[in-house]
Amino acid sequence: MKISLLKVILVLSVLNPFFSCNDNHFSEEKNIKKKLDNANLKLEKRPDITLNITDTLLNLNSKDSLKKSDLLLIYQVRQKAFSKLKKLDSVLSSGEHVRDIAANIPDSLAIAESLLYFRGGIDFNHIKKVEPYVSSAINLFKKLNRKYETGVVLELNGLLLGNKLDFINAQKNFFEAYEIYSKLDSLNALGKICLNMGNNFAYGKDMKNSFFYYKKALAIGKQIHNYKIEANALMNLGINYRKTDADTAMYYYNKALKVLTNKSEKKIKTMVLYNMANLESDRGNNIIAEKIYNEIKSNAISEKNYESLAVAYSGLSSIAINSGKSEESVRYLLKSIRIADSIGMKNLSMMLRPELISIYKNKGDYKKALTVTEELKTLSDSIFSKEKQIAINELDKKYKTKEKNQQIIHLKQASSLRQNIAIVLLFLSGSLFFMWYKKNKLHKEKTAAYSVLMRKYRDEKEKKQLKEINFSSTMNLNIKEKIDSKELFLFNKLNDYYLEEKPYLDSKLKIEQVAKKLNIPQRNLIAALRAGGYTSFTSYTNKFRIDEVKKLFEDPNLKHYKIEALALQAGFGAKQSFYNTFEKFTGVKPSYYRDEILKTDL
Repeated sequence: MKISLLKVILVLSVLNPFFSCNDNHFSEEKNIKKKLDNANLKLEKRPDITLNITDTLLNLNSKDSLKKSDLLLIYQVRQKAFSKLKKLDSVLSSGEHVRDIAANIPDSLAIAESLLYFRGGIDFNHIKKVEPYVSSAINLFKKLNRKYETGVVLELNGLLLGNKLDFINAQKNFFEAYEIYSKLDSLNALGKICLNMGNNFAYGKDMKNSFFYYKKALAIGKQIHNYKIEANALMNLGINYRKTDADTAMYYYNKALKVLTNKSEKKIKTMVLYNMANLESDRGNNIIAEKIYNEIKSNAISEKNYESLAVAYSGLSSIAINSGKSEESVRYLLKSIRIADSIGMKNLSMMLRPELISIYKNKGDYKKALTVTEELKTLSDSIFSKEKQIAINELDKKYKTKEKNQQIIHLKQASSLRQNIAIVLLFLSGSLFFMWYKKNKLHKEKTAAYSVLMRKYRDEKEKKQLKEINFSSTMNLNIKEKIDSKELFLFNKLNDYYLEEKPYLDSKLKIEQVAKKLNIPQRNLIAALRAGGYTSFTSYTNKFRIDEVKKLFEDPNLKHYKIEALALQAGFGAKQSFYNTFEKFTGVKPSYYRDEILKTDL
């Protein structure tokens, strides 16, 4: 009996540390939960105390020793506390911790909720990091019927799409969020979404709707005494007026600064100052503008705000241009474009490249100008045009409706559907064959017609024996007889100007500019053009552009460049306009001219 009792005592003494260890572990878990509950209680009124509690938990326990679920809760609480204290950098870093931990658990709701803090004041470089999570977060919040949260993430998605220049789908997200906020009567959220909708309409050149939503945001900001919404709306109204009414623009900028007086909102104030600098630069006050741009640059570097840094460099480039310092302007533009590309700001990147192309053209560096033109073309091609996007959206709706109807029919009449499909396929096959036959026949006819035009072109070219682009063909003896001495003088003066200075390379060239440059009344210039056989200023200018395109086609060093890029280089601003004009002047399409006619000249 004594031996048995001794054995029991020995076993218990061996197992005691394990029981003690488990008790300590359960006690520790209970302590962590208690501290987290306390941190949550302090969150609304004392977020600083909440952070102290979570700091203590992280310092006393290694991250590896804490349960994943506890660690996730700690960083979720910290993100909320930093948001209350408006410490945006810490909000972002805590959110990254939340998403990393939640992805390993996994906890999709925690990931989705971490996106709710990406609102105003956070630059696009940071917003872009959460792009992979946005779509799933929208779907999850919709499934859980959490309407406000759905609106917040839809708004975030709209910002991402807008910065990719996908304005149509961005506006769809904004409208959906707008409807949600309206039904919830959430004025603060409604004011912010109105600002984003105004911005998106402005980027899409729909100024009427842009003004409408900015003014709506301004009214809401005043109603709820939200100085951020109010200042942003005033600034954006000023931006819209910049090109048409500089005084009204400055009025709105000053009102925005007045609203921000004694407020610690650096980002909005920086943007207001940037736009004031742009306006001062427009007015020729370069010293004032440069001082503001440099101040913005210094602040952006110290705060690591790359979005502001990009716009500061673009502003400094415009000052350099105004001062005749083209090399300095190129350096600033390249820095701005590099930053914009690195953080995915396609809108800014596309706005800056035409200025760089213009500088290279003026310097005569056509190779670099063409390279940037190709980059711009590639950037443009990656984004659907507004019309194409609308068409795709409509087709998508029709497809979904049709697909739904087909599913219903399939459930009711499976065998009948198979028969219908067979008939449709047979009909489509016949239609496709007929279309192929017609297209093939049309192609043969068109090829024959082009061959005739090609022969006529070569015959005409041999007769004229032109060695360079000029207008001797338009100034034959018959025309000269009809032009009086004054009109002949003006027409010759215009020809000399076009041949020597090549103003037609500017796609935005207007007759007013030419008349002013030559110091000729506009009506006299029109009379000279008509006497010279031209129905309009556009027709006259396009003749030079077509001849310029032909020269570029004939340059063997440019044979790898796309036709559209060369057209832009020659002064055409729109692809369709170029194709129509080229065929009108030559009788053939540009691709045919380049591939076939020039081939025969070699």
